[in-house]
Amino acid sequence: MKSECSLIRELLPLYLENDVSDDTRRTIEKHLDECQSCKNALDQYVQASEPIPDESLPDPFDATQGYKKFIKRAQKYMAGAVIAVLLIICVIAAVAFFTGQQIGRSITYVENEEDVFDYYADKVPGLERAQKDGNYQNIGRSIDLPDDMGTVFFDKLWYSRNTVYVFYHIKPGKNLGRIEDVQLWGALYWDKEHEGRTIQAAPFSGGMHIGEWVSYDGLYYKILAYNNERERFIPADEAVIDQLKIDLNLTYIPRTQPFNTKQEQVKVGEVEFPALFDPVKEQSRTVQINKRVSLPDGIALDFLELVMEPQKSVLKLQASGLNGRELGRIYGLIKTDAGEELRLSDWAVYTVEDRYEVELRALENLPLETSIVINLIQLVTEDKLTFDLDARAFHDKMTETGYKQEVNKTIGTYAGTEYILEQLFSDDRGLDFTLLMKSPAFNSDVQVFMPQSQSWATYQVYLKAIQEEGKDPSKVRRTPNLVRFTNEKGEVGGMEDYGQTGGGPGQRISMFIDKKFVEKSETITVDVMNLVESISGEWKTK
Repeated sequence: MKSECSLIRELLPLYLENDVSDDTRRTIEKHLDECQSCKNALDQYVQASEPIPDESLPDPFDATQGYKKFIKRAQKYMAGAVIAVLLIICVIAAVAFFTGQQIGRSITYVENEEDVFDYYADKVPGLERAQKDGNYQNIGRSIDLPDDMGTVFFDKLWYSRNTVYVFYHIKPGKNLGRIEDVQLWGALYWDKEHEGRTIQAAPFSGGMHIGEWVSYDGLYYKILAYNNERERFIPADEAVIDQLKIDLNLTYIPRTQPFNTKQEQVKVGEVEFPALFDPVKEQSRTVQINKRVSLPDGIALDFLELVMEPQKSVLKLQASGLNGRELGRIYGLIKTDAGEELRLSDWAVYTVEDRYEVELRALENLPLETSIVINLIQLVTEDKLTFDLDARAFHDKMTETGYKQEVNKTIGTYAGTEYILEQLFSDDRGLDFTLLMKSPAFNSDVQVFMPQSQSWATYQVYLKAIQEEGKDPSKVRRTPNLVRFTNEKGEVGGMEDYGQTGGGPGQRISMFIDKKFVEKSETITVDVMNLVESISGEWKTK
């Protein structure tokens, strides 16, 4: 059987065209919530298939029809506000057109090329170390944009095991228009084939969002990033020089009239250049830590080592005293004797025998000594909360106009965390509930993120896939805030009965129950399983 990631990636083109069933769509979206690699693949499909929309505007695409309707309603309600500020927008647009000034915060102006590199290094973890190790290579290619719109200079390349970063700048011509509206993109091709097909990759943002540029001396700098598909298909065990090619395209808004907002797209041409990949320079380095942090309730975290990979750091630790709970997220700070700091806030991944790994930002310098401060940990328990929803009360309220009911009722308390049914919301998609969590552990010193709610039905499909792969489902870690709902007839919600899931703002989780399930129910019993326990304070390594 193919791996879950392989199956998901084969379905992404159909998913983008909204040409999958509802249950398949929900399975894909749950996987994308948990898998950064497949999220990057989705970004590649989007950018390869169509011009990227301006992030300052509402996203015109969403895979769920319900969300499209929500945007449509939001735009209708915003119509009055749009009219109210239209004159201001017109004045700003006219000033931008006739003066040629770049308006907005998407451009950062710096004083020299060293500042440009520092900006890149803030966006691309590990870039400083890559430069020191000789992996920040020269490209030295350029290509003219059509119709006197300027020239693109391809400056540098970081060819890493996971990602290919291409650093370039634009010298604008007189017809380019606003630089914030400019998007350069195009597939990257290798001079290698896999199973009869040329190896290629589509671009993703690489740390700089759409419309973001850094500017020095009238030039505008940016990054193109690609997954290293060549290394995935044909791994190199020694230094190689590959011939790479970018099929470059330009999306822009012509500077013909002040109020033009229509994007145009043109093919620029192909840019070819050699690139050195040396796996020896990509080897990880390990720093021994061997320090313990003791927390209340007999919990101890033994920090074993820090693995420095080219584009990330991996913290390895062992937990004890959890008494059946599983380590979820750790909040804190790692400091090195080289003056670098790594913020701890990501999810801990279980490996084996109470050992966990946490991915962090790449370190630029090899430390000799580290210190760790922990401010909060989140533990995934086996406990659950149960509450009932009066489905009958919403049978006539699931319409396109929407209906909101403020509840603010405490439904239970666990480990000092109060769970409050904050509100109910219904529209033509179904019924949504929002739970608010209050705890002394949540304070202004630490920005805590609660894991968003997850579908119990999707989780069952995942467990079945685990079994089919010959793995033991009992070894699978608990999914926090797992939601199951059942009606008075004993009917349990299936894949098609779960709608949009969510988390936040703040310590909140939410879940949509599909309209059809609500309509056939009088009372819906909701179970929120694998509740999260939060413990805060300040504990340091010894």
